[in-house]
Amino acid sequence: MIQERDGSNVPICAYTRGNDLSVSLEGAGGIGGLLARTRYFAGTPTSSYFYFADGNGNITYMIDTNQTMVASYRYDPFGNIISKSGSLADVNVYRFSSKEIHANSGMYYYGFRFYDPNLQRWLNRDPIEERGGVNLYSFAMNRPVIFYDAYGEDGAAACAAMARGLKIAGIEEVAGGGPEDPLADLVAGATLAAFAGYAAYEYFHNPMSMQGQRSKTGEAAEHLDSIEKAQEKAKKDMEGRSIKDTGSEWEGAKSRLKQNRINRTNKSEQRAKAQDYQDEDEGEECE
Repeated sequence: MIQERDGSNVPICAYTRGNDLSVSLEGAGGIGGLLARTRYFAGTPTSSYFYFADGNGNITYMIDTNQTMVASYRYDPFGNIISKSGSLADVNVYRFSSKEIHANSGMYYYGFRFYDPNLQRWLNRDPIEERGGVNLYSFAMNRPVIFYDAYGEDGAAACAAMARGLKIAGIEEVAGGGPEDPLADLVAGATLAAFAGYAAYEYFHNPMSMQGQRSKTGEAAEHLDSIEKAQEKAKKDMEGRSIKDTGSEWEGAKSRLKQNRINRTNKSEQRAKAQDYQDEDEGEECE
């Protein structure tokens, strides 16, 4: 949404937007990208108000050109408004996740689905079906403090988590100059933008690469379990073979010992007989 018009096609309100949480204009569905709201009278702009959002892209504060507060919001983790105040608190419709709220129902419109913060879930099934997860009605993987959903398709939560993880890890430090170094900040911003663009491309052109991660993780866990079971079985088999091998070796050793004794006995007897023959020969020579 960039402008509202009346039945005569005359502008009554316009919105200024910048980079959202994906460090691009639309990668995160505009979450955290609202900058200003301009009011029109008879098609002419008369006043402007400026948005402030928290780390999850939720609108928490609005000020006018005199830096006076005109709207303030507080939310629970799933988007229920705990408190609101200010002259524009009810007039402004962009609140939780920078999304438009339907005043009468209290639901937020994400583009593909309506989200009900009271139920903490979507009203209808995920349009991408099980590719977005087994639970077709869960919101942001049931962890909205960590993840977000750009358009009502759960796969975008993965993009958010990874992009935010890079920020938390401190790309400025990895870039080599620290947070105070302008060059490091430039490299960090370019890296984040490139990553967010790649994640968005994967999300829209190859949904399984981003949205199937949870199912792939489950498959990997099952595969790991099967490997561990196979290792345990192999270990037991080796122990069994060792016992059998030890027994057969012991029997062989006893058999060889017995044969050696027999051989030694035979050799002793042969030596004794040879000595007797020698003695008899010597006696005959003496006679």
